[in-house]
Formats: sequence, structure tokens, C-alpha cells
Amino acid sequence: SHSLSATPSSTIEPPSAQTTIFITQTVTPTSTSGVGPSATPTGLGCPRSHGTQYTSNNNKRFIALCGVDYSDDKGEANGISNAKVKTFRDCLELCSKKKDCTGAGWGFMEGDKAGEHTCWMKNRLNGSHTAVPEWGFGVLLAE
Repeated sequence: SHSLSATPSSTIEPPSAQTTIFITQTVTPTSTSGVGPSATPTGLGCPRSHGTQYTSNNNKRFIALCGVDYSDDKGEANGISNAKVKTFRDCLELCSKKKDCTGAGWGFMEGDKAGEHTCWMKNRLNGSHTAVPEWGFGVLLAE
């Protein structure tokens, strides 16, 4: 009943709209707890982790972005190093341990062997571009 008053426009719709509202209400709980069975054990993955915060083991905080990349070849960032890792989380953990790493990208690239992708560690992030939704980029948040 709460969301009915929150969206007065939908009360003007024909009665069928109420069914829609009911359906939306039943769907919503599953999507919020949707970090359940489908989620990877690490809990970070794109595209569903877009905008979530991740705190590394050494207490550095990152914001996870999906479908966004900062490229050194486009002058959007400065690449400092890279390594093969199994998860987006592992990539952010690696970046957190590198003194000058302020962001890291991870995802499938042509030629990758199953299960491992390159973690591209960067700094001097100054611009980004749209990437595939499954591509993850973690940006270090200021202390």
C-alpha cells in the first residue's frame, strides 16, 4: 500500500495496473536478495555489482563500476602493471597492495584462457569510456 501512495500516477491507470503493481512488489524482494545463488562466491561481478563499494583486506575502499573502462592508450589513465587473476575481487585486492594503484580493470579479453583474466592496474584516472557490461573497473576512493 505504501508504494501505491508513492506513485499516484499509477492509481489513475486502468485496474490492470494494480496487478502490475502487485507483480512488481513480489519481484522486488527477489531482486534485492538477488545476490543469492547466482552470485559468485566473491560477491563481486559485472554487470550486477555496478556502483557497489568494496573494501579490500587492507581496508582500502573501491567503487565497482561495470561497463566502464579507463584506457591508457586513449590517455584516460596511466597503466602501471598487470597480472592474471581469477576474479574481479582478486584484481581489486592486488591494486590495494600496490602503492600507486588508484584503479583497476578486469574482464574477458580475446585470447583469455578459461577462468583467468588480466587485471589492469592504473593510476592518474582522468577519463573513461563505455565498455561491455561484463567489464569491471574498480576506482579507489579517497581516504
